[in-house]
Amino acid sequence: MEGTEKQLSGDGEVNVQRGYLWWVVGFGCLAVVLLGILLPRGDHSKGGQLTSTNQIAAGAPGSSSSSGDRFRSRHARSGTTASAEEIVATKLSQFGRNRRDVMRGMAKRFKVEVRPDVERFFDAVEGGKWEEIEAAFKPMFEQRKAGTRDDLNNIWGPILEAYGVAESTHLWPAQKLLDYGNSILDSLRPGMIYVGGTDPGRFIPTFLNETSDGEHHVVLTQNAMADNTYLKYVDFLYGGNFGTLNDADSQSAFQ
Repeated sequence: MEGTEKQLSGDGEVNVQRGYLWWVVGFGCLAVVLLGILLPRGDHSKGGQLTSTNQIAAGAPGSSSSSGDRFRSRHARSGTTASAEEIVATKLSQFGRNRRDVMRGMAKRFKVEVRPDVERFFDAVEGGKWEEIEAAFKPMFEQRKAGTRDDLNNIWGPILEAYGVAESTHLWPAQKLLDYGNSILDSLRPGMIYVGGTDPGRFIPTFLNETSDGEHHVVLTQNAMADNTYLKYVDFLYGGNFGTLNDADSQSAFQ
């Protein structure tokens, strides 16, 4: 009887020890799981997340965003979603600064003194007020047409393009303009040259091409190839990219 009691007592101690070990193992597994949840993830996981976010922002295949939504996501300020009207206004000011720089570069190349009315015109484009833009442009247009402003001939390309872009932003609803221009640019593969045949087909893609992130394409209009001032403008912008036409090519084509 005494031997039996000792045997039972020993078995109980073994069972208690086994139970204690299982509790230790269980708590250890729980601690590992909690650490896996709470500790920061590795770089590989972070990289995958950033890639996914960038693809969505850029309008990757499979995203349900419209062209305008993709445009806003690429150019929205941090923590702010700008309206289509705000985007177009900001970009018009940016385009005006860009084309003023081009105008000054051409003036330097062709040794042209830039008159104050030209600078006032670009001030108006940057300001974005259509009435001021039109009022500054029309006298120059009439003077050049009458042949009394030879100083404008070699810098007319950027002036006319700035005016055409400003007119498009005035005539077109902002979201429609963004959708139209982005649908054209999004359809172009790397290295493609785009040739527009209408005023909106030229000025709107040019406007967004010059003020958007990503690859910039060569944007031309075949309608102005007969104008030697446009040929100078194209050569100034893209002469390093491909062989542009010159005055002799233009005269040969007319003959």
